[in-house]
Amino acid sequence: MVEIVKCAVTDCQAEIIVQGATQAEVTDTDTKRLVLNKAAAAGLSRPGIASTISAYPVDANGEYDDELMMGKRPVAGFRADYKVMSAL
Repeated sequence: MVEIVKCAVTDCQAEIIVQGATQAEVTDTDTKRLVLNKAAAAGLSRPGIASTISAYPVDANGEYDDELMMGKRPVAGFRADYKVMSAL
């Protein structure tokens, strides 16, 4: 299950970070819909995803570092950072 771990909204944009069990889960269509609905609920008019999304591994504390990427520490889940813009 994907959860929103951060939602920071300014006048016409938002940064929304999600976390889930797999890379596919944090970048799939249902997650994108969740992100857009969250942005709309936060006040963005006709929100759209503004950049390419890539997932990255995190540990049990939600932290990311090179050791995690090299497989030296266990991966607890994946996060993806969404940049959302309001339509004009």
